[in-house]
Amino acid sequence: MSRTVSSNEILKLFHQLDKRLFSDFYSFTIPPKKFILVAVGGTVLEILNLKKESKDIDLFIDVKSIKGLCSKKEITNFTQRLQRFIKNYFDGSYGIGADVNYDKFVNWDLMGANFGKYKYEESFICFELYLPDLLDVCIMKLPRFNERDLEDIEQIIKIISPNIHTLEKRVSEYLPKLTKQREIDVLLANFEKLKALYTKWDIKPIQWWQFWKH
Repeated sequence: MSRTVSSNEILKLFHQLDKRLFSDFYSFTIPPKKFILVAVGGTVLEILNLKKESKDIDLFIDVKSIKGLCSKKEITNFTQRLQRFIKNYFDGSYGIGADVNYDKFVNWDLMGANFGKYKYEESFICFELYLPDLLDVCIMKLPRFNERDLEDIEQIIKIISPNIHTLEKRVSEYLPKLTKQREIDVLLANFEKLKALYTKWDIKPIQWWQFWKH
């Protein structure tokens, strides 16, 4: 049975993963470049100390960043090896469930959207750690939208205080990536539920002049 992951240990786990990649995956050879590892879901909130613990670790390997680490024809195979290595590292070494993807997120092609992300400040030998914008974390939780997702979404929205128009615009930017009508219907239906909850949460969107307050 997998154990939970606490925010106090999350960065230590990434540093240990970096060491294990260097020693066991790259055989103590510094790679010619770093690949991009994107934290998603509740893992983002843990890294930012906005959530105390999570039931697993959610990660996404940016396939485009693999270029230069192997030949062009080996990119998919290399990425799959990397995926298995990272998953086995968390599962085998720490008993932590790890959802590691490189093509889809929650079985949907939402990660292919042009979501906002930024490089996290920690330095690693083998990879660069990126975090999505918090608004994008909310949108990527809409397909599943279970109780844990809802708790995370509520916390994020209360922190960043977006207005409804901003939420609607961001959701609309994800829709073209969905090729199945059922996925579109589920995303929009869950977003309608979110909008109804938004009015109950008493969100006070930040106005432009408030950014200039000290």
